[in-house]
Amino acid sequence: KTYGTHLILDETELQPGRLNSVGVENAKLLKNLLECQKVAYDFQYYKMEMATDAQMLIFSEEKSNIMPADLVVPFQPSQVNSLQVITPETAEAWRCYLATCKSLSNSIGEELQQVLENDLVELRQTGRSSGSRDLSR
Repeated sequence: KTYGTHLILDETELQPGRLNSVGVENAKLLKNLLECQKVAYDFQYYKMEMATDAQMLIFSEEKSNIMPADLVVPFQPSQVNSLQVITPETAEAWRCYLATCKSLSNSIGEELQQVLENDLVELRQTGRSSGSRDLSR
């Protein structure tokens, strides 16, 4: 299993049009990576899926039509041509911090579990829920 992999997809350069069969297959593989954290390998005579731990960041002009996203964050810089230099030490400190946060254990108390359960039931009743996937997010 690979750990700490980061994949950045830049959709800002995509042109309108149709995906060919290879593009459709690649989009399916990326979606499987994003949703199931599995990478499919084709060894010519057989295919095999392997577990991974990859984080994806997708740059797009709007919500991606190709890749599902758990979270969409609009980017609106206050200054267009502002360049802030980040030292290698600062970047490394942020990497360590984020890696540590990801590895920490977490738990939800009974009170919050009940709140989440009630919210999920309400979403299902209104038809806006896909079940456990929503709860996981």
